[in-house]
Amino acid sequence: MPENAPDNDPNETKEHTRKFFLKERIEDKITAAGSSHVGLKRSRNEDHFVIMKRSRSSEILDSNLPSIELQNGRDEAYALVVADGIGGAELGDVASKLALETAIEASEMATSWLMKFRDFDAQRVQDRVDAYIERIQEKFDDFGLDHPSANKMGTTLTCAYIVPPHAIIVQIGDSRAYLFRDGELKQLTRDHTVQQLLLEQGIPDERAKKFSNVLLNSLGTSRNNVESEISNVELMPGDRLVICSDGLSDMVDDETIGEILRNHALDDALQKLIQAALDGGGRDNITVILADLTRQKTQSIE
Repeated sequence: MPENAPDNDPNETKEHTRKFFLKERIEDKITAAGSSHVGLKRSRNEDHFVIMKRSRSSEILDSNLPSIELQNGRDEAYALVVADGIGGAELGDVASKLALETAIEASEMATSWLMKFRDFDAQRVQDRVDAYIERIQEKFDDFGLDHPSANKMGTTLTCAYIVPPHAIIVQIGDSRAYLFRDGELKQLTRDHTVQQLLLEQGIPDERAKKFSNVLLNSLGTSRNNVESEISNVELMPGDRLVICSDGLSDMVDDETIGEILRNHALDDALQKLIQAALDGGGRDNITVILADLTRQKTQSIE
């Protein structure tokens, strides 16, 4: 090498070398499954559930932006919803089905979904949830006008909307959402029942228990002032979300639910929870959705 030749810049050499290799990225992955059982005492299943996934991808085909800006991406969002029908006979079955079908239809017509955490502005989330609830309630109002005998028809609705690793929990009624983390089970939702109201007022559990099935908030015909209770949680690797009807939570205590989640993988845990509710008496329909969050490394071109 000539004496006056400049030395190669180590940083420039390193940057040049990187172009020939893949880089690692960290991605959060959701795995979800659900199951529903009529139970041992009911002739019809008035519960319905749905697990939805929406994907959005972008691909940069041309640009004069610096290479650091050229990031192709794929966003995913998940909706996990349980609806427990009210009204007896066929009415509860119709109510929960109508609520979920309307929600799915509305999601297909929505101008956009929340697909990134930066979209999780509290007022924006509340406005979107209110719009969905209003659309569902309109369907019930129309159904009630066409079917006067369905004036007592209604449904609970509990939803987890997940943009990994963040989840928004929406609660109407007494179905529940739980978080299982580090071997411990935590209830994320508050029951909208007279029992819960009495407990919060200091009434002993043995006296409040008789009002456990008296709902203060639900969707349905002849409903006014339906209110959704919204909370959020940031999920961690190894976390498991549970969305369930009271056919599980009334039959199986939290300790047993936690033990099953602790000792079984997702699909086995799902069936074990259903069986535990049946073993506990199976007095109601039983519906459970489980969702696991895992964190994995993926590779992409620098």
